[in-house]
Amino acid sequence: MRRRLALLCGLVLPLSWVAVSSSGGETDWPQMRGPARNGVGTSRGLARQWPVKGPFVVWKRPIGPGFSSIAVADGRVYTLAAEGESDWAYSFDAATGQELWKSPLGPRFTGEFGDGPRSTPTVVDGVVYAASGRGKLSALSAADGKAAWSVDLLATFGGEQPRFGFAPSPLVDGELVVIDAGGPGGKGLVALDRATGKTRWTFGEAPTGYSSPIAVNLGGVHQILTVRQKEPELVSLTPEGKVNWRSPAPPYVLSMPVFLPPDQVYLSTSEDVGGELLRIGSENGQPKVERVWENRLMRNHVHAAVPVGDYLYGFDNATLKAISMATGEQAWAHRGFGKGSVISADGLLFVLSDNGLLTLVEARPDAYQEKGQFQALTGRTWTALSVAGTRLFLRDQDELLCLEIGPGVDGLQEAETAANSPQ
Repeated sequence: MRRRLALLCGLVLPLSWVAVSSSGGETDWPQMRGPARNGVGTSRGLARQWPVKGPFVVWKRPIGPGFSSIAVADGRVYTLAAEGESDWAYSFDAATGQELWKSPLGPRFTGEFGDGPRSTPTVVDGVVYAASGRGKLSALSAADGKAAWSVDLLATFGGEQPRFGFAPSPLVDGELVVIDAGGPGGKGLVALDRATGKTRWTFGEAPTGYSSPIAVNLGGVHQILTVRQKEPELVSLTPEGKVNWRSPAPPYVLSMPVFLPPDQVYLSTSEDVGGELLRIGSENGQPKVERVWENRLMRNHVHAAVPVGDYLYGFDNATLKAISMATGEQAWAHRGFGKGSVISADGLLFVLSDNGLLTLVEARPDAYQEKGQFQALTGRTWTALSVAGTRLFLRDQDELLCLEIGPGVDGLQEAETAANSPQ
């Protein structure tokens, strides 16, 4: 036992300090789909191959039901879950998993596919913006979880409770918090003042969608992109809520738009029409939307594809694929993950199956190249991963997990094996 403690204290704690320090700020994952809301992290120097046992488990802890993914900012982890009769926001220490605070968001959402919140919190400038499964949006102090303001989006703007729970994740853009509220009479998408929660503008019609807006600099113009569901379309708005351009969209888009700098947007649905790539240019001083290609090769369900190099990597329902951005042609396909999720960092893909199987894949278009596999979780895992520094964070309906994926992961596994061996 003494040898085990010495090994763990001598090896795990210093590496934990380095990993968390390196994730403070520049390699954080502060919102849904990461720093740029495109599923790509900024971490570097990650392990290119995992040991047979998989990456080292730094910590794990129980958590209640919910499909909220994990935000990481300034050495803290934030996510949402149900406990008792309420939905809650939680903050944990990223190095140890210790709970720092929890804050109630409103009555618990109960649903046919699982209880709890669906939305992912957004952390900006020491404030956590979090939405419950019943559509109550709160601005919480990142330090202690105390609420500065709260708005019941459905009640305030007249929307109806979505069948599968309120899922949009808040977008913080300048001094605004932008989120789908699903209200009628031009109150579909709403922009609230970050400091007060007061309404700044509204746009579009009901119903509440499951996709979340993104903010991009497209053609030198800062704009907000949102998917509208009533008459399916992709709409570009100014920060003041005025229309830049709009384009018909595939029906029932659940995943977020994917911005491909400098001037393209990818949009996909799990419906049989599949995905499309748009190029946004100008003609006679006005925005012009051109459809570059469309096909049925990548039909994203809940989770959008991630762009790496000149290719999109994502799920065509239950098949992981690589698709050329230039032509829409399929480079490779691999089954076995169910309706999983994928994120990317440092030229690597982190793929989580819908039953908790975690796989490291090299992001290359010529072939599917597996670099490690690990049964990380055993429950229903419909929640996307998050990566910050050299740490990977994931969860299911019962457990929250932190893994070390830096270059020293081999040494940590060897140390753990030695620590647990009979003396």
